[in-house]
Amino acid sequence: MTITIAIKDIVFKCKTDEQIFYERLTKTTGLTKITLDGEVIYLFVACEYQHSAIEELTALCDMWHGTYAVMPNIV
Repeated sequence: MTITIAIKDIVFKCKTDEQIFYERLTKTTGLTKITLDGEVIYLFVACEYQHSAIEELTALCDMWHGTYAVMPNIV
């Protein structure tokens, strides 16, 4: 089972900055999938790694002035 986390409002200063962000994002603990919908990045993270992933995403979003939210699971 996974949780979904939406990231938005990321500020990139240049193309290299954007590449570094995505490289770090792909190393998120428990990451199973990333999708992009317009300006929103959706991460799918294995539930057992939820707390570690959120700590890592908090640091990333702080560095790139973005925000994130854990999305409700719809069954």
